[in-house]
Amino acid sequence: MLTFLAANLGYTTTPLAPAMAAMLVIRHPSGSAALDLGLAWQFFPRGVVGHNGSTDGYRSFVAFRPKTRSGVVVLSNAGTAAGVDDSGRHLLDPQVPLLPAEAFQPPKEHTAIPLNPASFAGYVGRYQFPSNTILTVTLEGSQPFIQIAGQAKYEIFAENARDYFLKVEDSQITFEVDSRGRATSLVLHRNGLNQQARRVD
Repeated sequence: MLTFLAANLGYTTTPLAPAMAAMLVIRHPSGSAALDLGLAWQFFPRGVVGHNGSTDGYRSFVAFRPKTRSGVVVLSNAGTAAGVDDSGRHLLDPQVPLLPAEAFQPPKEHTAIPLNPASFAGYVGRYQFPSNTILTVTLEGSQPFIQIAGQAKYEIFAENARDYFLKVEDSQITFEVDSRGRATSLVLHRNGLNQQARRVD
């Protein structure tokens, strides 16, 4: 990440330099006065260019100021809705305030209970989010798994009959069932969002 940042700031020579410079030219409004959007980059006030990312409970933020040729990379192994963006922007520009401590609440503790494979069988299937992304729920022996299309497969653990959680990240799933106990949809609770996916098989 620092090597990539150094290339964008001109500290290392690369044949990609013209393309990197071109990525900073076009900007479009995002609807927020504090953010413009460009090609792969976000433009913040006071000349800060950056971008964030997250996967499986990890968060990242990279930003730089072309005028001062300074940059920062922040990596975290604890994903929260607030992320690490404010830390990176504050390190790069101390006039940017840090978020209050209450924005970074620790994840809720979850306790696994024994799974009833017979009742879980009604949850096995494919579920589709409004974005058309498919999440597949499987049962291997007595252990349930979920897998979002194109991503790794992860174990989920029962907290009660309808609520399940992941141990690799702070995400949970709630199954919505019919009168026979068969799941009709599920809700993925992740990064402060509740995303519903309907059963499609």
